[in-house]
Amino acid sequence: MCTIELRILLFAACLSISLLTFSQSKPISVQDPLNDSIEVYVKKGRYNKAESFARQLLLKAKNESGTESQGYMKALVAHADLLRQAGNHMDALAGFLEALALRQKTLGENHPEVGSSFRSIGQLYVDLGKYPEAESYLLKAIAIQEVIEPDRNVELASSYSGLGLLYTRMGDFDRSELYNYKALEIRKLAFNDQHAQVGASYNNLGVLYQTQGNFVKAEPFFRSALQIRMHNLGEKHPDVGVSKVNLGIIYQNMGDYQKAVAYYQEAVTIITETLGKTHPYIAIAYQNLAVVYKYLLDFPKAEKYAVAAIELRKISQKETNPADALFYINLAEIHREMYLFSKAEKDCLEGLRIQKQYLGAQSFELGLNYISLGTIYTLTGNFAKAETNLLKAIQILKISLGGSHPYLVPAYYGLGDLYRNMAWDDKAEMAYKQANDIVLKEIQTYFPSLSDGEKLAFFSTLEPDIAVLPAFGAQRIKKNPSITTDIYNNRLATKSLLLNASLRWKQRIKQSADKKLLNLYNKWEDIQSQVARLYMATDSSERLGLDSLLLQSTILEKELSIRSEAYGKMADKKSTTWKEVQAVLKPGEAAIEMIRFQKYGILRTVTDSSDPKRPTYTLKGLTDSILYGALIVKPGLKYPKLVILENGNDLETKDAIYYKNCIHGQVIDQLSYKHFWEKIGENIGRDTKCIYFSPEGIYHSINLGTLYNPQTKKYLLDELDIRIVTVTKDLLAPKKEEEMNKLACLFGYPNYNTSTTDRQKLATLQRTRPELSYTLKLTRGNAFNELPGTRSEIEGISSILRQNGWRVETLTGDNALEETLKESYNPSILHIATHGFFQADTTYGENPLIRSGLLLSGANKTLAGEKDDQVEDGILTAYEAMNLNLDNTDLVVLSACETGLGEIKNGEGVYGLQRAFKVAGAKSIIMSLWKVSDQATQELMVSFYRHWLNSPQTPEGGLKLPNPKLSGNTPPKSPPSRGGLGGAKRAAFLKAQKELKAKYPNPYFWGAFVMVGE
Repeated sequence: MCTIELRILLFAACLSISLLTFSQSKPISVQDPLNDSIEVYVKKGRYNKAESFARQLLLKAKNESGTESQGYMKALVAHADLLRQAGNHMDALAGFLEALALRQKTLGENHPEVGSSFRSIGQLYVDLGKYPEAESYLLKAIAIQEVIEPDRNVELASSYSGLGLLYTRMGDFDRSELYNYKALEIRKLAFNDQHAQVGASYNNLGVLYQTQGNFVKAEPFFRSALQIRMHNLGEKHPDVGVSKVNLGIIYQNMGDYQKAVAYYQEAVTIITETLGKTHPYIAIAYQNLAVVYKYLLDFPKAEKYAVAAIELRKISQKETNPADALFYINLAEIHREMYLFSKAEKDCLEGLRIQKQYLGAQSFELGLNYISLGTIYTLTGNFAKAETNLLKAIQILKISLGGSHPYLVPAYYGLGDLYRNMAWDDKAEMAYKQANDIVLKEIQTYFPSLSDGEKLAFFSTLEPDIAVLPAFGAQRIKKNPSITTDIYNNRLATKSLLLNASLRWKQRIKQSADKKLLNLYNKWEDIQSQVARLYMATDSSERLGLDSLLLQSTILEKELSIRSEAYGKMADKKSTTWKEVQAVLKPGEAAIEMIRFQKYGILRTVTDSSDPKRPTYTLKGLTDSILYGALIVKPGLKYPKLVILENGNDLETKDAIYYKNCIHGQVIDQLSYKHFWEKIGENIGRDTKCIYFSPEGIYHSINLGTLYNPQTKKYLLDELDIRIVTVTKDLLAPKKEEEMNKLACLFGYPNYNTSTTDRQKLATLQRTRPELSYTLKLTRGNAFNELPGTRSEIEGISSILRQNGWRVETLTGDNALEETLKESYNPSILHIATHGFFQADTTYGENPLIRSGLLLSGANKTLAGEKDDQVEDGILTAYEAMNLNLDNTDLVVLSACETGLGEIKNGEGVYGLQRAFKVAGAKSIIMSLWKVSDQATQELMVSFYRHWLNSPQTPEGGLKLPNPKLSGNTPPKSPPSRGGLGGAKRAAFLKAQKELKAKYPNPYFWGAFVMVGE
C-alpha cells in the first residue's frame, strides 16, 4: 500500500460470520412424526427443508390447540428460528414478535420464556443492523434471565453471546469481550468442551479478535470452533462452512491467499448444498473471494464475485443492514484498481449512505469508508476532499480503535501520499512515520506466534509498507538529511526478521529446562524429517500424507514459537538504533546496510471510462525502476549517510552478467568496480579500512573483494577489509564465553557410487540413534565425478587440526554418509568438501530450500533411480540442513560449488544453504558464489586453517589454542570481545585469499569463497 497505489483495505473488506446458537432451533417437545423430519434436516443443516416441516407442525398445533397454547408458542418460536437460519429474517421477526406478545399475555412479563423471546428478537435485530433495538431487547432478556440460576442458565449465555456480537459490530470491543467470555463460562459449566454452543462461543470470540485486527489471537478460536463443529455436525454442515469462511479470513490477512481461496470455496460448496444458492453466507464468502482476487490482481474475477455478492444480498434480505456497506466499499476498491474512479466514488457513497443510516458517527466502519473515498479523491486530483476524508477516517479510527490499530496504516499512508502529491513533504514525512510505527508494532505483535511459512507470507503483505520510507527518503534527504536515521533504524528492525525469529525460538527451546517444550520440539523435528522425505517424492501415493504432515508441523511450530517467546519477551522489546551500531565502531571502521527499493515517480496515465466525460489522470507511485542505497555509519557522523545508486536495473541484469562473464572468462574486469562500488567508496572516506557490510539483492551474488579498481590497479581485497554480516546490528550481539569442545567433523571426497546396501550396513554401524529416512529426487541421469582435491583438502586440514590438539572425525569415501552428518552434534568446526548444487527454477516445488544442497555418499545411485527408504539418499538439501545440531558450532565450511547461491528475498537474504546452516546455529559460514577450481579450493582451505590455528590470537591474527588432554570436558574458553574468534577467522581467511591470489592472480580462483557471520 505505499504510494498512491494504496494497498487494498483487506481488513475492511473481509466479513467474518458470527453464529448465535439457539436452544429453540431443535424439535419441540411435541409427540409428532413431523418432529423426526425436522430433527433430521436440522442436523444436516438443511434449514429450508426443516422449516417446511416446522411450518406444518405450527399449523397443526394452531388447529389442534389454539394460538394461546404452549404447544403453538413453542412451534412458533422453533419455526421462526429456522426461518432466521435459512436467511428469511423479516418473516422470522414477525414470528418472534407474535410469540413474545402471546407469552407476555399468557405467562406474564417476567417469565423465562418471555426472556427467551426478548433474546431471539434482539439477536435478529443484530442481524438486521438495528443496533439500538437489538441492545434494548437483549438487555431486557438478560434482566429476566440473570435471576434464574445465572451460573448455568444456557438461555442467559445465548443472550450474553448476542450482546457480545452486538458490541463487536459496534466497535465496543471491551464490552464485547466481557459478554462473550461470560457466555463461554456458562456454556463450559453446563456442557462438555465439545458442545456446539461452546463452539459458537469460540467462533464469536474469533470474530471479535479478527475485527480488532488481532489475527494471531483469532486463529485458535476459529480452529477450535471448526474442530467442535466437525465433531458434532460432520463435514457438510453450514456451521462448518461458516468456520471455513472465518479461517479463510485469517489466512487472507496473513498473505496466504491460496489457502484462503481453498477455505472460501469449500465453504461455498457446503453452504450451497445445505442452505441453497441464495443464502447470505454465500454472499459473504463471495465478497471475501473478491478481496483475494483483488490482491492477486485478477480484477475481472474480483469484480464478478463482488457484484454477485451484492446481488445475493439483495435477493436474500428485504432490508439493508450495516454489513452491506462493506460490500460496496469492496466493490469500490476493485473499481478503483480498474481505474473506474467515477464508479468507485458512487460505490463508496452508497456504502456511506447505508452506514450513516445505521451506525453512530464514531463507528470504525465509517472510518474505513472515508479512507476509500480519500484515496479516490487523491487519485483524481481533488486534494481538498481527499484531505477532509482521510483526516475524518483517522479521527474516527483513533477514537473507536485506539491509536495503533492496523486499520490506521492505510489511512496514514493515504495521507502521506496525498501530501506528497501536494508537495507538502514535511506533513507527508510525519504521516509515513506514523504508519511505519504501527507496522513495526504489527510485526512485534504477530510474529512470535507464527510458523516460518506464515511469517514469510505475513511479511510479504508488509513489504510494500516497509518500502515506503526509503523510497520517500531518497527524495526527501536533500531537505531533511536526518530522515536517514529513520531509514536505518527501520532497516535494523526489519532486516532478516524471519531468519532471526527462527534462530531465536529454536535457541530458547534448546536452552530451556522445560521437558514438555523439548518433547514438543523433538516431535516437530520428527515431522520435519518426514516432510523432507515426502517433499520431493514424484510418486503420488508417497505424497498423499504431505499436506497432513505440513499442517501438523505448522501447528506444532506455532505452539513452540509462542512458548519460546515467553522465555525472552523482555529482551526482544528493545529496538536497536543506528546510534548503538555507531557506538561499537572503532576509528577506521564503518558499517554499511545495503537497501533495495523502487523509485517513486509517474506510473501511468489512465482514462476513467466509467465517467461520461472520460477524464484522464496521471498516477504516481513506486515504479519498476530499482534503486540501491548504501546506508553508511561511521564514528563521528551526525546522521547515517545515504548513497543512492540509480542504476539498480542495470546492476541486476547486464552489469551482473558482465561481472560473471569476466570471472568465468578469467579476464580483468574494468567496469564492475565503477558500477558496484565506486560511488560508495567515495563516500566512506580514505580513513576507512574495515567495513562491516550487510548485502542486499544483487550484492549477495558478488564478492566485493574481487572488484578491480582501474585507478589504483588493485583489487578491493587489497584496499579494504570487508566483513560480511547478515545485518549490522549483529555487531551488538553479546559474545558468550563458550567452551570450545575442540571437535572437528570433516566430510569430503564422498564415494558418490556407494550402493544402498553398503550404505545401509555403514549407517547401521555409525548410527547412534534411530533416524527417519529421507528421499529426494534430482534430475535423473545426472552423475557426479569424484573430486580428488577434496581428499587432499580433508587430509591436510585434519593434519593441522590434530597438531593443534583437536579431536577430528574424518569421514571420506563410503563413510561420508548423510546419516552421519545429520547425527553430528555441535562440533566446533564442520567442514564439508564435496559437490554442491543450486537449481534456480521452481520445477521441484515452491520451497527454495529444497532446490539447493550437498552431495554425499551414494548420491549418484539415488540420481540413477536406486532407492531404499531404510537409508538416506545421499543428498542433503538446505531444508534438511536447517535441523542439524549446530548451536555451538563456531564455523561451517561449505567447500563446494555455488553453496552461497539460493533464492534472494528482499530484506531476508539468500534462501539456500547459507540460511539453512545459519538457522541450524552456525556462527560463521564460508561458502562459494560460483563453480570453483578443485585444486585452488584445496589450497585455500588448507592455508586458512594453517593461519587460523597456528597464529597467536589477535583481531588480526589467528587462534592459538593450548593442547589439553582430549577429555572433551576441560576445553579452553573463547574470549568475549568482538575481535576474538570472529576477527581471528576473518583475518586468517583474508590472509589465505591473498596467498592464493599471489599464486593464481585471477579472482576466479581466489574470489569464489566468502565468509559470513562473526
